[in-house]
Amino acid sequence: MYSRKEVAEILASKGFATTNIEDYKSMDTILHLVCANGHQVDASLKSVRNPNFKCPYCDGAASLGTITSTTTPPLKSGHRIVAIDNASNNAGISVFDDGQLVFYHLYHFEGETIDRLVKNRKLLEDTIIKIWQPDLVVLEDIQYQNNILTFKTLAMLLGNSLVVMRMHNIRTETVLSKVWRSHFMINGHNRLAEKKQAIDKVQEMYNITVNDDIAEAILLGKYAVDAIRKVEAKKLF
Repeated sequence: MYSRKEVAEILASKGFATTNIEDYKSMDTILHLVCANGHQVDASLKSVRNPNFKCPYCDGAASLGTITSTTTPPLKSGHRIVAIDNASNNAGISVFDDGQLVFYHLYHFEGETIDRLVKNRKLLEDTIIKIWQPDLVVLEDIQYQNNILTFKTLAMLLGNSLVVMRMHNIRTETVLSKVWRSHFMINGHNRLAEKKQAIDKVQEMYNITVNDDIAEAILLGKYAVDAIRKVEAKKLF
């Protein structure tokens, strides 16, 4: 176990001080942190030592652009990343221009499965590609979760999206949910807990209230922004 002096040094190296160092007993002790800009954050030393830990308020403020519309993103400005949290009924979407969040929205599709896939494809081709002009599209990869019909539908949806992007020469990356969740230290014991943590993280970072589909699309996009800033030689996705 670290001494209190060592804890203070670790916190300082990450840009934090603590107001309750006397409470420190283990790596899991919740410390009341204050960042260099005066933001207050509660976290354990275990969390602080994570390479991805940073002040969520500072990080959010630095990566929030001007949200001008709830129906369409602004004119493209710089390198544009579109992140899509896809489901056959809903698609949570976020748009980042030069690392700043400029748009988020939820698209809903109705009808039979094949009809929803057609509507999703039209959104990709007619709106996201032709009008929004992304430089990179990030999609959440699929995982089998004990429901073969759901897995089959998601596989068709992902394949459909990848084919469309390839046809239009749009760079596309897929990211497993566990990868971007780990980046933001989201580790709920079940799907409902993970959704709530995603909503809370977006609220904390950007001071906006959204549902879980949009929250996960925003964090997926922010993960891509952060990953691109890393050393190019390392596999990012």
